[in-house]
Amino acid sequence: MAAAPVFDEAGVLHLGPTASHPDFVSMGEKSFTIAMPMKFEGAADADYAYQKTGGKDIALIYLNSDYGVSHSSVFKESYEALGGKVVAFEEFIPGQTKDFTPVITKIKQANPGALFVIADYSDGANIFKQAKNLELDCDLIGPGMLIKDEFIDVAGDAVDGLLMLSTLPIYSEDDRENESPAKAAFVSEYQDLYGVIPDGFPANAYDCITLISGMIDKVGYDADALAQEFRQVGRYEGVSGNITIDPETKEVKRDLMVYTIADGKYAVEEIVPAT
Repeated sequence: MAAAPVFDEAGVLHLGPTASHPDFVSMGEKSFTIAMPMKFEGAADADYAYQKTGGKDIALIYLNSDYGVSHSSVFKESYEALGGKVVAFEEFIPGQTKDFTPVITKIKQANPGALFVIADYSDGANIFKQAKNLELDCDLIGPGMLIKDEFIDVAGDAVDGLLMLSTLPIYSEDDRENESPAKAAFVSEYQDLYGVIPDGFPANAYDCITLISGMIDKVGYDADALAQEFRQVGRYEGVSGNITIDPETKEVKRDLMVYTIADGKYAVEEIVPAT
């Protein structure tokens, strides 16, 4: 976001593969992303959580960052608009807070039916482990940024049954036969190059490069022409999922991919098409 005005003034196409802040695409005529803005993702998370839990009272713990503040704020507003109640709304400083027991104790006193933790995988693992130690008994929910094998390694059985609400995919050896040829080829080539199965973030970057290279083949390197092409993408089936770009606002809609954790592995719960 800090770079957007600089690129705009220079007349350079500015592409952020995972830029989900609601203001990003409005910061320059040539600023684009294939990430769903938080005003849509947070609302989709709230709608799914409300329907899945039956509208239980929910507590939120979120990291104090642009991502955490925007995600939690949109989620809270949307959940309450549906008729749900947010009984706790607690922030923390990412990478610095280690002892979450005071916050979890406070949340436990509010007696929530569900806990939504917006954090990266290391902080999230600590929160869920400490919640289990304090015997916080409720439904557990997390965002896509928790999707890392290291998250399960650290959190262990404290996250059994946890629901992950993501707009990015999870790839695994177990589900390879269910992937499209394009996805299977991407995962296989990535493994050959780096020796690991990719997560959704390199998939997003791959889709960005695939899109822009195809546009360059069509219209060359003129930034105005490329920006116009981006506006006309419409619906695109990438290796990171289905992407729809609004030609007027440049905002992106994506399917909500819901995963759960069972026996130390991620498993697909369902895919909710974008609306």
